[in-house]
Amino acid sequence: SAMPSASSLPKLQFETSASLLNLTGQCDRTSASWAVDQTGRGVFRFAHDRPLASLLDREGGMYGWLMPGDPTLADEGGPGENPVDDAWYALGGGSQTTVGLHASAHGTDSSHARSSTGYVRSVGLRIANHP
Repeated sequence: SAMPSASSLPKLQFETSASLLNLTGQCDRTSASWAVDQTGRGVFRFAHDRPLASLLDREGGMYGWLMPGDPTLADEGGPGENPVDDAWYALGGGSQTTVGLHASAHGTDSSHARSSTGYVRSVGLRIANHP
C-alpha cells in the first residue's frame, strides 16, 4: 500500500478568540484573537474600544459637546430646519463616538520573491463615530 504524499494530506488551521464586554464599567469592548494558518504562520490581534466621553473631564467643553444634557433642546426647529444643530448632533453622537487601541502581530513570508521571512507589528489609536 502506498503512503499518501504530503500534498494530499489535509491542511489544518487553528483559531481562538476571547471577547470581554464592560471590563472597566464604561461600556467598553475588549477582544483578542490568535490564529495559525496552514503554513504555520501565526497572527495575533488585540482591540480595546470604549466611549470617548468616558476618558474626558465631565466639566469640560468636549464632554458637553459629546454628551449634551437634554437632546431634545439641540434642534428646536425640527430636522433639517437648523443645519448647525443637525451637524452638531451627527458629529457628537453621544456615546457612539469611541476611542480604540488596536494592535496586531503576524509573520510574513517573502520566500517566493526573496529568501526572507519577517515579523510585522502594528499598534494604532482610532477615534470613530458609529451611527
